[in-house]
Amino acid sequence: MHPAQLEPAARRPYDGTVQRLGIVDLGSGTARLVVYAYEPGKHYRLIDEIRESVRLGEGLARQGRLSEGGMQRALSALKLYADFAQATDLDELRVIATSASRDAENGPEFLREVRKLGLQVQVLSGEDEARYGVLAVANSFNFQDAWVMDLGGGSAQLSLMEG
Repeated sequence: MHPAQLEPAARRPYDGTVQRLGIVDLGSGTARLVVYAYEPGKHYRLIDEIRESVRLGEGLARQGRLSEGGMQRALSALKLYADFAQATDLDELRVIATSASRDAENGPEFLREVRKLGLQVQVLSGEDEARYGVLAVANSFNFQDAWVMDLGGGSAQLSLMEG
């Protein structure tokens, strides 16, 4: 499989086999690939993880822009993850970007470079980041109600989880 073929696959009917999904969390400080084996509607299990310090948000607060060094480190990590996905024949690879890519003046330029690697990237809004943080807590702990704080390298979200 060529990296350009790593765009999100069309959902296919579940045929009873375990599928492997890679998710990249491209944050302000770290790029993290997690790989899950899962049976849709049944279970999932973490089977691999790669974490790279990319410091994508370096200088963003002062200049409002992603630095050349930060973008290059992030692109190198994403290339590594695309190569890993190809070598291990992942069923799907999703790239999710957060505040650095969302807030930077040159964020769209950076995302064009990501797409040149053959990767599609979804940039989360702050609200989406908060919602996913609540879902992570709801699926990891037995709380009915809780305050959830997601403190990232470039943003923080505080959410109330009820019922």
